[in-house]
Amino acid sequence: MVIGYSDSPNKGYDAEACIESIGRFLGDAARQEVALVGVGNLGRAVLAHFVAERSSVAIVAAFDVAPELTDTSIHFCCCFDVSRMGELVRDLGIEIAILTVPGEAAQESADAPVRACVKSVISFAPVPLHLPNDIFVEYMDITSALQSAAYFVRLGGRETPEGNNSDGDIEPMVKKLETLLSRSKTKLEDLAQRIGAHIVTPGGGRAPRSPRSTPSTSRRAHGCAGICFVNGIGPDAEMVKMAQENGTPPMVSPAGVFETCGLIYQSVGGENRT
Repeated sequence: MVIGYSDSPNKGYDAEACIESIGRFLGDAARQEVALVGVGNLGRAVLAHFVAERSSVAIVAAFDVAPELTDTSIHFCCCFDVSRMGELVRDLGIEIAILTVPGEAAQESADAPVRACVKSVISFAPVPLHLPNDIFVEYMDITSALQSAAYFVRLGGRETPEGNNSDGDIEPMVKKLETLLSRSKTKLEDLAQRIGAHIVTPGGGRAPRSPRSTPSTSRRAHGCAGICFVNGIGPDAEMVKMAQENGTPPMVSPAGVFETCGLIYQSVGGENRT
């Protein structure tokens, strides 16, 4: 077999030997070199994690603007000044970058490695990135995760939409909202104002490119027709035009998906109880 272990279904397999062979096979994959940008508390935690992690990826260089970190070793990883990022990313053949920087520094921190041929970016910054379409971006938004957790904490012992939603599934909540919205006489403009969102109109410029998760959190209501984007990340100009043509104007909420659903539920749910 390709994994370096062979036996037959008739004789059976030695489970431990098979698992060991699979582990060796996966571990033999070509190692991927990774760059980390931002060596603050979060960046150091990521470096510490990879010291103990047996993986086919390895952080081989870290970059920071702090002069005192230049040419130091943090968790066995060499730290360099950000001015050398392009040079070292090219020389080391790095194609993956991890961003552990504040939101205001995220775009610049992403542009430099991408210019040096990085193909994938993992961002812990709580802002969207404007990068070429052929660059893979994975957002690790701790803020949104906390917003989701906080929503369910605030929900407490109150009624949860459509039964138990403890597994974090958004679908039952959305179905409940669709039912409420179909009965609502609220105008989309009024609803947007109530929940602190804004409606996007054509000609208003290109909104930040949406992370891959954004389309799945956009929902069309029935009576109050529209599409709601979350986390302050709006649609691009083409999507805005298509939405307008279909009569489903998009609005953008600055809150996360669970927080936004909660605000809509409070707004429209109260209306339907009166």
